[in-house]
Amino acid sequence: MLFTDLAGSTAMRSRLGEEAADEVRRRHDELIVDAIVANRGVVVKHLGDGIMATFTGAADGLSGAVAVQQAIDGHNRSADEERLTVRIGLSTGDVSFEGEDCFGLPVVEAQRLEASAEPGQILCAQLVQLMARGRGDHSFVPVGELELKGIDSPVAAMEVLWAPAAIDEDKPRELPRALSTRGSFDFAGRASELSYLTDAYKRAASGSTTVVLISGEPGIGKTRLVSELAQRASGEGAVVVAGRSDEHVRVAYRPFVEALRGYLEH
Repeated sequence: MLFTDLAGSTAMRSRLGEEAADEVRRRHDELIVDAIVANRGVVVKHLGDGIMATFTGAADGLSGAVAVQQAIDGHNRSADEERLTVRIGLSTGDVSFEGEDCFGLPVVEAQRLEASAEPGQILCAQLVQLMARGRGDHSFVPVGELELKGIDSPVAAMEVLWAPAAIDEDKPRELPRALSTRGSFDFAGRASELSYLTDAYKRAASGSTTVVLISGEPGIGKTRLVSELAQRASGEGAVVVAGRSDEHVRVAYRPFVEALRGYLEH
């Protein structure tokens, strides 16, 4: 069981206002969910300013917790936005599932350990360390037996140490999420449009400044066309960035914020 909590969320909401705070919360949720899913975890539910998740193995849970902190740290280092800090608690044991929720002492322990953690800290029950049996090569520091609210006996707890994720300079750049899917079928048609875009890309690659407007009704295939060019350009070493606008923009310069954020994160 893993619980997270966004530290200082109430003060942040008061300082930023409702709409801006909602944008920050959505970004926070996206970072955490991606880290959990990447480590074979399942998000059980959102808890306002935190998330409850389950893992089938203790080592996966520990890796997921570290990945969450690294994702938040990467966000703080690469984005000129509100800094985020997260508390995390982990426990393990049998639980019961009812509908889309789960119950049991490990659930309570994990939640109470999260509440006992400092911002940026991961606390786990010692049993989690023992169950992992060294898998994941994680480092721990004993924090002693903690008196947790609602639990009769003290819980032996450990701090899970983590460090910022290393930047791999040789790793190929990832395409923006909006342009990274080729689709269920091979690209077909739009040969003249794709040829025009390819020529425009080549002119840009040779040093010219080029802007192309692609317009059309929703669903006509504009994103699919641009994705095809993005795939080809990326394969030739180009850096591809992407940003969106819609009718409900709540962030100033949103397309540029998204484009630069994606570039900096990768």
